[in-house]
Amino acid sequence: MFGQGTFRIRCDWGLTGAQQLLGTSSATDCVVVVVDVLSFSTSTSIAVSRGAAVYPYRWHHRDDQLAAYAKQQGAVPAVGRLEASRPDALSLSPARLAQLPGLPARIVLPSPNGATISAWCAERTTQVFAGCVRNASALGAFLGRALYDEPGLTVSVIAAGEQWPDGTLRPAVEDLWGAGAVIAATGVPREDLSYEARAAADAFLSVRDDLRAALPATGSGIELAQRGFEDDVRYAAQLDADHVTPRLVDGAFRA
Repeated sequence: MFGQGTFRIRCDWGLTGAQQLLGTSSATDCVVVVVDVLSFSTSTSIAVSRGAAVYPYRWHHRDDQLAAYAKQQGAVPAVGRLEASRPDALSLSPARLAQLPGLPARIVLPSPNGATISAWCAERTTQVFAGCVRNASALGAFLGRALYDEPGLTVSVIAAGEQWPDGTLRPAVEDLWGAGAVIAATGVPREDLSYEARAAADAFLSVRDDLRAALPATGSGIELAQRGFEDDVRYAAQLDADHVTPRLVDGAFRA
């Protein structure tokens, strides 16, 4: 009952929302777009646009397997923003990934939201993309063409959200905007959008011309600024700065 019917573009929140939407689609007929604007998908878009392959990693507190997984992939693991004490350290920071003089060819990005959802979806469908404000038009145009060419195709856009201290989902409006940016850019007729997808597109269109001011004023934007990561918010708000469609292939997002 939560599969959003026969609409071609659907939208939901978090891992549970992805599980509900993918439960009503076949693996070959469903595209998933994971949107985690202030961390994972924006970092992925920037890294992929700079030529790197990004391996999403299901992050857990005190996970001692990250280094082993990265070694297995021949990749360099990123750390959390607050853990990146060295100026050349890789972290889940869009600004740092954009500003580092050079990036490794392969990067592992662990996160509890975007990366975890991406890894789960990759086990159930062959087409998983990372979407954000920065690559909304490029990805939306790609999806619009795919939907036109393949009448049986559906697109599930997942706003990752954040987590409250108790681990429950905190809907994050920036992810709703990012999801809506991708949906609006598909050019798909409104009647083919679920009402959830329409709401996301409308939410984005309401702030499209004011993103640079709106994003820093969100709860997540304020949180990052208070921790000293204002630049991450600034990079995340740059609409259509990247022209890539990062797709998860063989365990890594690639252009």
